[in-house]
Amino acid sequence: MSIKFSMIGQFIPMLKKFGIEKISQTLVVLGVVMQLCLWVVPGTIALRQILLALTLIPSIFLLTSYLRLSTISRLHLIPILLLICLLIWVVTHLIFFSYDFELELKQFISLWLRAIAGIIIGFSLGFTLRVNSGGRRLFFVALFATSLINLAVYIYQSYIQGIWIAPNSFVTVYYFNKIEAAYFGAIAIAISAAQILLTLKQKLIVQLIG
Repeated sequence: MSIKFSMIGQFIPMLKKFGIEKISQTLVVLGVVMQLCLWVVPGTIALRQILLALTLIPSIFLLTSYLRLSTISRLHLIPILLLICLLIWVVTHLIFFSYDFELELKQFISLWLRAIAGIIIGFSLGFTLRVNSGGRRLFFVALFATSLINLAVYIYQSYIQGIWIAPNSFVTVYYFNKIEAAYFGAIAIAISAAQILLTLKQKLIVQLIG
């Protein structure tokens, strides 16, 4: 048994030497970016589920690697511990307090397993973006993807009909009966506003110094 653990201990540094951590960071960022871009595209549910599963694999490796770092503050681990407690409560409720076990089990498999995967991917993405500047730029660009897709579809549909479609007609006729359009639009607006304020602040500082 000790031989096996020693082999594993030698194997992990070898993986890091061959750049497996950098590759995993790239896969996580690309997986999240692709899911963001496909979020509002109709008929992509199966593809998004596959991407979720594929992104989960490098995310688990990255999260376990990051949690081993001695530089991580205990305060930074509080969100992870709180989410772990939430998941423990969900499983406890399912086993001991469920009114309809079969129904709640289906909900757990369809909803909470994806939520668990999303939590792992989210934490690994957060750690990755702190050390990967290229991934940060790509991720923030991807946050605008949903709004840009909505805008592109609006322009395309208006072009097909030969007139500019009224916003209310577009919302009811097209696919946007979900929250994604407003949710990601709000994120894109917030990022744009923050970037504008940062740019203006930097220009003001330059003027004051000059």
